[in-house]
Amino acid sequence: MKIKVPGTADSNRQVILDNIQIAENSASTDVITALSVTPTSKTYYTTDTLQETDFAVNLTKNGATAPGSSANYDYFVKIGTGTGTTFVGEYISWGVTQPLTTHTNIQFKACLPQTAGNTDFIIVDIPITVSVPTLSSIAITGNMTKTSYFVGGVWNPAGLTVTATYTNSAVVDVTNEVVWTYNPATPNSTTITSVAVTATYNTMTAVHNENVTVTERPVSVVISEVYGGGGNKGATYVYDYVELYNLTNADIDLSTYSLWYGSSTGGTLGQRTPLSGTILANGYFLIKFKTNDATVGAVSKVLEDIDASVTGFNIAGSNFKVAISNSETAPTGADDTSVVDFVGAGTANDYEGSGTAPAPNATTSISRKLTAAGIPQDTNDNAADFELTTGGFSPMNSALGVANFIMAENTEGQCTTRFALAKAQLLKLSAAQLEYFKTGAQDETATLLTDARARYVAWSVYLGESNIYGAGGGSPRIDINTEKDNTISVAVAIGVIGLSALLGFYFLQKKKKLA
Repeated sequence: MKIKVPGTADSNRQVILDNIQIAENSASTDVITALSVTPTSKTYYTTDTLQETDFAVNLTKNGATAPGSSANYDYFVKIGTGTGTTFVGEYISWGVTQPLTTHTNIQFKACLPQTAGNTDFIIVDIPITVSVPTLSSIAITGNMTKTSYFVGGVWNPAGLTVTATYTNSAVVDVTNEVVWTYNPATPNSTTITSVAVTATYNTMTAVHNENVTVTERPVSVVISEVYGGGGNKGATYVYDYVELYNLTNADIDLSTYSLWYGSSTGGTLGQRTPLSGTILANGYFLIKFKTNDATVGAVSKVLEDIDASVTGFNIAGSNFKVAISNSETAPTGADDTSVVDFVGAGTANDYEGSGTAPAPNATTSISRKLTAAGIPQDTNDNAADFELTTGGFSPMNSALGVANFIMAENTEGQCTTRFALAKAQLLKLSAAQLEYFKTGAQDETATLLTDARARYVAWSVYLGESNIYGAGGGSPRIDINTEKDNTISVAVAIGVIGLSALLGFYFLQKKKKLA
């Protein structure tokens, strides 16, 4: 090869470099003239890992013969098929690479000379035979990390290790390849004190018995609805929200609770919101989150009259995890003992029960199915408890929870049995929520709030209540036990709220349209 080098300003000379090889990386100018490889064995099992010490490699470099090293790039090694220049394979990572039954050759290759770009190699092929050893047994060691479960949860084998022993004495960790089964199949009763865990690998099984405790999940606050499409294109609402429901007959102080959010694939729910305020007995509590875009346009409603707000983050549109806990420490999963309620939606990697809730989007939320009594269903199974809500879905705040109580039934004499309870609940509302009940308008076309307000006023008229939004007092001015008075009471109620508000039950189906 000849390279002409232009002359300088002082001279028009041209320097001709003849038969000089220019390397892309001239750091190494070693010259290797010979390569020999002696293997300790040419027979392998698929359970073996290839070691550099399995081969005695000597090479003559710069006139001296000595052991070589792949770490010093004296040579390169691949495993594959074919020989010489027809060889096809992959580089060996010593201590990691395991041979396959399709492999027939290990090829060592050194450069001559050892310079970048040189394709003149010394090649040594080592023919090999690879076979599959016979599995003789498997064993389970260790203990389950999690031993406390809630009824309706799922067993977790984390902490157990399964090893397979072969006839060639190889012991291989196959924990990630086994199929786990359990007896009993799920933690479905508080009487369960132990579980038999079976690992199956190929045709062999091993059984491990673990002592466990199973308790009922505390019944208190549940996540009744979640919307994560706020601010997305075509979104029903500008903001994301989470709706809570109190399953108990007592008010609950939320100051000891935390609301947690996590991505669908994350290991923990790392976004925490400390809660405050009170969720009334059998009542609702509405929490507003951030928006993806606050300028999405008139098609999206702003979500006013909330009980609380979260400003630090928003919820993913379709796939997510949300939980309530009674701890300031992030829950590790649905079965964490601090978890009060847990919802995994879409492709979430954790959930309660048999599967996730369906994936919502910009125009749908997920909400709990309702029992015959109009109460959000909680069987500790996200797949069974949740469904998509679409169309005119409207989240419930504390005030609407009281409105729902007022309109929940049409029974004779209900004004005397329910007015005092309704008033007590109304007076526990925050000032903003009470004002919303008194003057607000219901979202969409539903009339739950306006009808409940009218019925509440009708009850007060019937009972002679003079201060319906304060301490007030009064007594019935009509004896409802007489047929005549019953007729009068109905006439009074109809005159105030209209006939339509007295027909049918006002359960939450009134405000949620199912997809």
